[in-house]
Amino acid sequence: MKTSIIFTVLFLLILTLASKVDHAIYENPITDRLIKAIIQVESGVNPKAISEKGAYGLMQIRHKVWVKELKKAGIITTKQCLFDPEKDVKAWSINHGHGYTSLVSGCIT
Repeated sequence: MKTSIIFTVLFLLILTLASKVDHAIYENPITDRLIKAIIQVESGVNPKAISEKGAYGLMQIRHKVWVKELKKAGIITTKQCLFDPEKDVKAWSINHGHGYTSLVSGCIT
């Protein structure tokens, strides 16, 4: 019984995470496959990941480096906002996304 409850809760958490990531991807010009691959490599799909260098969230955004731009864009108010998958993906797309889009344009299908 406990195993099925744990499985159900874990499944619901994964669905919520996937939904937030998909929503952020929908608003981005970058392919969903690229963003999902970066999430896998950068954080191992852990929205609460923190690196040794102080990078946060799924996309491993370095708060100290990007705080002014992210606040100006209205994406974050604190570094804790980067634990929100949707805000984290949006933050990455503003800081890095356009460069990646140009780099891989036509390469990912």
